[in-house]
Amino acid sequence: NTERGRPSRGEQEGDTTMSDDRALRSWVSDQLHALVGFAEGSLAAYVVALGKKASNPSALAQQLVAQGLPSSGATKSFAADLMGRLPGRAGGKAKAGGGVSEQKKDEREAAQAAERNRKYAMLEEDDEEEAADAVKKPSKEERKAGKAADKAERKEEKRSAKQMRKAGAGGVSDEEDEEAVV
Repeated sequence: NTERGRPSRGEQEGDTTMSDDRALRSWVSDQLHALVGFAEGSLAAYVVALGKKASNPSALAQQLVAQGLPSSGATKSFAADLMGRLPGRAGGKAKAGGGVSEQKKDEREAAQAAERNRKYAMLEEDDEEEAADAVKKPSKEERKAGKAADKAERKEEKRSAKQMRKAGAGGVSDEEDEEAVV
């Protein structure tokens, strides 16, 4: 919540994991202040990360003592409480997806993707050549022959158009026209 009592943006959108994480870090910060006399946001986040990686409360307590917290019943109690508050842990709030951790879910998705990828095979080289033959381009000689035929056709069209114009203009025959041009 913000200072004015309105819900934060994450809470407005129904994002409870963000507010749960924030509440957990706040609780850890309060507990660290009680244990060692000070607390900082990055320290609380670090302790939460240690808790997520720890396999059990005893292992977490040992890590906390190794990091400088007092070796006392209060530290062990704090470790047990923290493990119980972590999402997906026994006694903690269950994560969406039936308590399956994000890492396990990611591993499962990666394995499924790898299985799908194994089904794909490389194309054989022969297939590529056959596909290239199906869309064969004309050879240089074929292109030249086609251009020559097009040129001859255009020349013939021009000649016939010229004849039509002259026939309509005065009845001059082709022979007379050719003699005049020569």
